[in-house]
This record gives sequence, C-alpha cells and structure tokens, in this order.
Amino acid sequence: MNPGSVDVIIPARGPAPWLPQSLSSIAAQSLKPAAVTLVDDGLEKPEEIQKLGAKLFGDRFRLLKNQGRGISAALNTGIQNSA
Repeated sequence: MNPGSVDVIIPARGPAPWLPQSLSSIAAQSLKPAAVTLVDDGLEKPEEIQKLGAKLFGDRFRLLKNQGRGISAALNTGIQNSA
C-alpha cells in the first residue's frame, strides 16, 4: 500500500439495497482507494455487485466469499486478504 492510500473493506449480507450507492460514493472520493474488498457473507445477488465493482474500480475490486459467518468473521476475512 502506498503512503496516503487506503484499502476499503465492506462486509455485506442479504439484499443490501444500499451497496450500489456505497460503492458509487467510494468511487467518487478524491482519494481513490488502493483496493476495495467486498466480503460476501450471504449476498442475494453477488454477480450484480461483482459487475458494478469491476465497472467502478477495475482490478482494484475483489469479491470474497465468507460462508455467512457474521460481520466479525467477514471483516477478518477482508483484513486477512488485504495487501
């Protein structure tokens, strides 16, 4: 990670209707994230989120599967898989 850059980790589960707006907001920030990792802890439509993430962030976006073990486990999964 470069000095002055950030990695974003987002745990998500269920329908997550706020997720497209959240990703768009992150993409619009003046400080662009080095990486955006979304941890799928039971998303209803992960393929749609994967397409949006790739569109907004390119190869800086990753969608990780977490088997629905809860927010703490999802955040730990994201942290363990960050650069």
